[in-house]
Amino acid sequence: MTASFRGRPLNGKTVQVPAGYAGVVLRESRRPFTDAEDVKELSISDKFDKFSFWNLDKKCSDDDSFSRAMQWIHVAKAVSHVHGLVGDQENCKSTLT
Repeated sequence: MTASFRGRPLNGKTVQVPAGYAGVVLRESRRPFTDAEDVKELSISDKFDKFSFWNLDKKCSDDDSFSRAMQWIHVAKAVSHVHGLVGDQENCKSTLT
């Protein structure tokens, strides 16, 4: 995909949301009354299963920061699986060292 923004070329790529995950658009349903209040209420206003990401002045590749970040989903899943097999954190430390 190609487009331009303020005369500069954009190169884009459509990406599927990884299996087991859902893409959601969140909307703030209640704003905090004061700056000191940290609680925000969010609600899902829409869902999606694919999205586009864009690079400025270069073609999309597997070396893009976004593409590399998406690869960490598989690493996180593997680490989570190992941690679940090993048990609590103390057992994990002694087993993996």
